[in-house]
Amino acid sequence: MVSLRVPTDFPIATVAGVHVVLRGVDVLPDGLQIRWDGVPGEATERMDQDWQTAMGAWTERVEEHGADAAGPAPAMPGNLLARVQAHLVDDVGTTYTARTGRAAGTGTAWESAWRFTPVPPAGASSLRLELAVDGERVTGCDLVLTSADR
Repeated sequence: MVSLRVPTDFPIATVAGVHVVLRGVDVLPDGLQIRWDGVPGEATERMDQDWQTAMGAWTERVEEHGADAAGPAPAMPGNLLARVQAHLVDDVGTTYTARTGRAAGTGTAWESAWRFTPVPPAGASSLRLELAVDGERVTGCDLVLTSADR
């Protein structure tokens, strides 16, 4: 089994007033999952309250005028986590490709998870994780691959 040593709560950036931190990188049977979250604080509380107000107003419009007339529901504020992008490379030159991802959701308002393939090859001993916001690099960190077989 391969695992990664990852810095705990590694700071990525502040996005729209929300502090975003790296929560973990997991090795899965089919690739890697990178998780970053918004840290609860004044900004997230304000955005959550504004969203609740907008959602209440939207619900009233739906009830009064119907779903088509009400327009789309307000986006969850945690969607701003999708503004963060990751790029991975290992010490043997493997190309990692983003496959799926999610930001925000019911019960996960300030959480995100992004999947990359492939699984790091047996010859790799480290990964470089580069993080960007809106396409501009903000930080990076080195991750050490560990295994009972290595």
